[in-house]
Amino acid sequence: MKVAELETTILETARDLYEKGPGYAQQSVVLREVAEQIHPKSVSEEQAILSAWHMLFQKGVLAWGYNLDTPGPPWYHLPVAKNS
Repeated sequence: MKVAELETTILETARDLYEKGPGYAQQSVVLREVAEQIHPKSVSEEQAILSAWHMLFQKGVLAWGYNLDTPGPPWYHLPVAKNS
């Protein structure tokens, strides 16, 4: 799977889970769900998922923290500017 396809799959999964609330808007929940969808067969495929996940934060598509009570990892949110 190409990086752009991985990012799209991860972002769609993260958005869907985010809508369910803070219990779902967590890194491990998203990564487990993505792994169930993609079925990585090697460590390098797992690392590609991790790299794509981190790239979404570097690009500002995702940001750490859900609210002020959970301001950092493993929780995440969709930045307001990106939601509009």
